[in-house]
Amino acid sequence: MDSRMIFSRAIDSQFTRLGRDAMYVSSASPPYECRVIPRRPEHLLSLGEHRVHTEDPHIEFRVSEIPSPVKGDEIIVDGRTYRIEEEPRLDQHQLIWHTETLPV
Repeated sequence: MDSRMIFSRAIDSQFTRLGRDAMYVSSASPPYECRVIPRRPEHLLSLGEHRVHTEDPHIEFRVSEIPSPVKGDEIIVDGRTYRIEEEPRLDQHQLIWHTETLPV
């Protein structure tokens, strides 16, 4: 078994256990179901004497489910819609898309 297959099986297990059901909506095709892992990295920004706490919603999904995501597509997770705001990035093994999103 090659390393790509090993990583692929590990990723599938991670999405099965930690992922959530979602709907991927693209202007180029009909909506379809997939599994995603939503993340909310936190940032502290300094503005003068004040600090502002922000969250940037990121959504990860498998290349095997969504082969060609594009900026502007939407993902519905737990009844909330998120729009992909930046060009999606692949992980180092080319198995997971990382997207920066904003609530619609």
